Amino acid sequence: MSIDNELFSDIVRYEHVTISGTTIKNSNVGSPIFWNCNLNQLVFDTCDLNNARFFADTMIDHCTFIRSDLRSVGTAKGEAVFTNCEFSSCDMRGMTLENATFIDCTFVKCRFNDRILQAANIVNCSFTGKLIDITFEGNGKPKLIANFENCILEGVRFVNCT
Repeated sequence: MSIDNELFSDIVRYEHVTISGTTIKNSNVGSPIFWNCNLNQLVFDTCDLNNARFFADTMIDHCTFIRSDLRSVGTAKGEAVFTNCEFSSCDMRGMTLENATFIDCTFVKCRFNDRILQAANIVNCSFTGKLIDITFEGNGKPKLIANFENCILEGVRFVNCT
């Protein structure tokens, strides 16, 4: 299914549902609350997801976010897992990245300046583009498994990371 230039209802709560196989373009998705949901193979292309919330073990798998606004996306601590997702040219500056887990994800030219990311929550991810004022924090035990090969690091700090 493909949706283009759609204005979604402001606050919609999705509980215990699976949403999959949809492409959403040029749309404002409102303020959805995902509560223990599975989001699979979704594409958000040039969308405003600014007020989306992911809670209660919501799984986001094989989703693609292209030129999307994710600045105020909220996640509760340990309650959102992004697996095999691609983020391309997204604005993620205010997203609560420190609470989410990212496994096998790719970040290409995304903006998430001045953030603290937990090393244990970044597993086998790759970053391309410029990272500015990011701190990767660890407690020394779980390794930070990330690829920064195609990245420019400016003011990036690694604290207690292996």
